[in-house]
Amino acid sequence: MSTRRAVAAVCLLLARPLVADGGRAAEVAAWLTGTFELKDPGIDGAPEALRVVIVAVPKSRIANGTLVLYREQAAAPKLDEPSQQRFYRLEEEGDGVRMRTFDPKDPVLVRGKWRDPSALALYGASDMRERPGCAMLFKKSGDLWEGETPGADCPSTVKTATTMTSILILAQDGFTQWDRGFDEKGRQTWKSPEGGMRFLKRSMNAPVNDKLIERPVGRR
Repeated sequence: MSTRRAVAAVCLLLARPLVADGGRAAEVAAWLTGTFELKDPGIDGAPEALRVVIVAVPKSRIANGTLVLYREQAAAPKLDEPSQQRFYRLEEEGDGVRMRTFDPKDPVLVRGKWRDPSALALYGASDMRERPGCAMLFKKSGDLWEGETPGADCPSTVKTATTMTSILILAQDGFTQWDRGFDEKGRQTWKSPEGGMRFLKRSMNAPVNDKLIERPVGRR
């Protein structure tokens, strides 16, 4: 086996979701982990091409006994210049799962580290800021996990918005995300396409290279 393939194999093992203990948080983590591609790029105001990579962070310093994920979103062809970088902490709460969101203080330092999730474990509470008002409580509804921000207090810097709302609906083969931004007077200033953007899961793990699509899951 070549050195490159050996490194890729190790990265794939590290990127697998932490589901050994089972439970609701583990299921949400498993559904959220992988490589995702926007289903209908360029339609009804959707971006031309987006790739989302979400990996499990083993032994994260912010875990406190929970599961932690790292998300990186970028548009092709500049997949090495992400527009969004987030850490998620999944906490079981009643019959649901609360997902708390954190921004890295220095995004450049963690950029591209989904290739080696063990390196992400080194970042602790002093290296990131929790996003106030952005936590989501997911509840199971049939074959879906549905979550949304509790109000319009999640901060936003997109266009002229100061706050935003977000709805995230998880399925085993992908997720739908619908975001809306509001100015300081509560007026809506931007939104993702009506009904949200649908992302299809193209891989159960992070991609082994920088292609937009990696090892399709089923036929679309």
